Amino acid sequence: RRPREGVMSPRHSQVDSPSEMTGGYSEFDDETTQNDTVTEASTSYTPGGNALASVADVTAGGSSTGNGSGKLIAQPLASGFAKRCYFTKAGIGRTTQHYEGLTLTGNTVLMLAGAMRLKGCPTICDEDLRRVEGTYPNQFSRLPDELLLSSGWRRISKYCHFSGRPVPDGVPFFHSRRRCHPGGGYYFLLCGAVGMTRLMDVEPLGRDALAVLQTDFPTSCERCPEFLMGDPGEWTLVNKFCFFSGGPINTDEDVFYRAELGGSEIYMLAFLSPSLSPEELYRLRPPADGADAGGARGQQ
Repeated sequence: RRPREGVMSPRHSQVDSPSEMTGGYSEFDDETTQNDTVTEASTSYTPGGNALASVADVTAGGSSTGNGSGKLIAQPLASGFAKRCYFTKAGIGRTTQHYEGLTLTGNTVLMLAGAMRLKGCPTICDEDLRRVEGTYPNQFSRLPDELLLSSGWRRISKYCHFSGRPVPDGVPFFHSRRRCHPGGGYYFLLCGAVGMTRLMDVEPLGRDALAVLQTDFPTSCERCPEFLMGDPGEWTLVNKFCFFSGGPINTDEDVFYRAELGGSEIYMLAFLSPSLSPEELYRLRPPADGADAGGARGQQ
C-alpha cells in the first residue's frame, strides 16, 4: 500500500516521472461546450447487474427524477460546460484532469480532485473516497456499489497533444524523452493516434508510425520540435500499469515489482520516500570507507 500524505498537499509518488507528468492543464478549463471527450470503454466492467435508479442524476450531477434508469445524456448541459463534477459541480473542459467512474450500465460519473481535497491529479485509493463521503454524504450515498471503491475509478490526467483525445490510466501511450513542450512538460501521444488500436498492435514507435502521425495531424506536428518527428528514439512507450493504483510505469525510471496472476504478468509500483533515493532505500551503494556496516544494518 502506498504511503499517504496530508490533505491538500502534493503527492510525492513518481512526480518527476514522465509517465506521471500531466502538463499545465487547468481544473477549470472552459474551452469547450461539447461532450467530446469520450474514452475507450473499460474492460473491467460487464453490463448488467443492479443499476442506480437515478442514473441520469449520477451522470449529470443534477436532481434525480427516479425514472431515468438506463438512459444516457445525449445533449450537452445547458451551461457552459458539457461535463461537470458530480460532487462539486465544477465544469470539466476538453483538457481538464479528472477521474471517471463507469457504472455497470455503461454510464459514467465524473469527479475532480478537488472533491477529495487533493492537489494535482494523483492516483487515488479508498481513503480518498472516504473523504468524499464525509464531505458530500448525500451524493455519495446515491453512487452504485461499483463506484464506492477506488478500483471503480480511472484517472484521466493526460491528453494526446496530437489527437486531443484523453489518455486514461491503463491505455498505452508514448511520451517524449525530453521536457520539450512549450508548457515545460512532455509531449504525449496516444497509441491509437498512430493506428495501434489493439493491445496486440502496440509496439515501440517507428518511422512508419511517425509518417502516419504527420499525415493525420499535420498542424499539430508542425508545432512540435523537428527531432520528435524525425527520430522515433525520442519517444518512450508506456504500456505497463500498476495493478493496484492504475498508475503508468515508466520502465526506464520507475521502481516496480512483477508477479504472475492467472497466467498474466501484473505490476506494482514501489512508491518511494521523498527523502530517500532508490539507492539509499535499497542500499545499492557500498558503505563509505570507515563506516560501520554492522551499525548501519542495525539502524534499518
